Amino acid sequence: MVKMTTTKPSIPLRAPYEDSGISVWRTIYVANEWNEIQTHRKTQSPITYGAVLLFMQVIGFEKMASSDPYSAMTSSSLEYQSEESRIFRIALILSIVLITGILQWFLLIVVWERCFEDKLRSFADLCSITNVSVFVLAQANFGYYIHGHCPTGRSDVDMGGLELMLATERSGNAPRRGIMADSDRHTYRMALPAALRKAFDRLHAPLLDVSTSGPSRGQLDSVHYTTLNDVYQTLNRFLMRFISRDNNEGLRFKIVRKRALEDLLDGEFDDTTLEGLFYIDNGNSFGDVLFYGNEIQLFIFDALLFCLVDLLSQNLILDLAVTLIVGKLISILRGDLGRRNVVKKAVIHERFLL
Repeated sequence: MVKMTTTKPSIPLRAPYEDSGISVWRTIYVANEWNEIQTHRKTQSPITYGAVLLFMQVIGFEKMASSDPYSAMTSSSLEYQSEESRIFRIALILSIVLITGILQWFLLIVVWERCFEDKLRSFADLCSITNVSVFVLAQANFGYYIHGHCPTGRSDVDMGGLELMLATERSGNAPRRGIMADSDRHTYRMALPAALRKAFDRLHAPLLDVSTSGPSRGQLDSVHYTTLNDVYQTLNRFLMRFISRDNNEGLRFKIVRKRALEDLLDGEFDDTTLEGLFYIDNGNSFGDVLFYGNEIQLFIFDALLFCLVDLLSQNLILDLAVTLIVGKLISILRGDLGRRNVVKKAVIHERFLL
């Protein structure tokens, strides 16, 4: 049994900055959860290509890849057998991959995420409970926003307070989660004015100076810690004022729904030079910057890699091993780069990220 308690420090903290009274552990927790979902996918490569190995070698589908007009999964040594056609073999492999992938996709979207766990929606809900908003810029002036607004207004509560918060929201007596007072939708796509990105880069510039001219990695002194804290607080205040429509630089936005043609073409028709647009989405759009939203590209890459290795080796076990190893390396690389990006952009020191 593990029991966690809170204790008061026996030695008073001596810091060159004033404590804001807001717990940073909620932000660190959300950042770690974000890192965990960065490589979450809709299909699992071991299942997909394990099925290929099962059907091709164990069940005997590879015997149907011959050039004979009549093929079977069983053959006799007394019968004539023509050479195996590589085109037929690749066609069989891709057919199994496609069917297995579609089946996994269907089970995940229709069954698993509805009945058990939807990692992306759970992350968005976590942001609401912890009162931590996530501002993701996929491009210079386009990104995704998760409005982390706790309906009860507080997140730093004990277990009893947390249970009371959830019960209040479950009963329908709590305020809404969304930016709009009458809506629970709290995930948005953003088309932002260029002035906001310029202001963000200006406020973020001192952090770049620290990373280029400061001490080596993991050895920041108190002066640089002060700079990090100042940048963190300044960026937080800037984004909070923008979201609350209280920005003194005249930066504004409005909440709209995308038109059908905009959804079809995956673009925005309205001018965002002076005013940003927040598009209400279905709750999972921020997955576009994760593996989750790029499943088709990853799935095609894995399939082509498997087929390429098979053309060279004609060995399904080697195909499986190479595909899984390359996929794992890509996942590790993506996780590491994503972690570095969180450290750089969210101004959270890497020692706090798991």
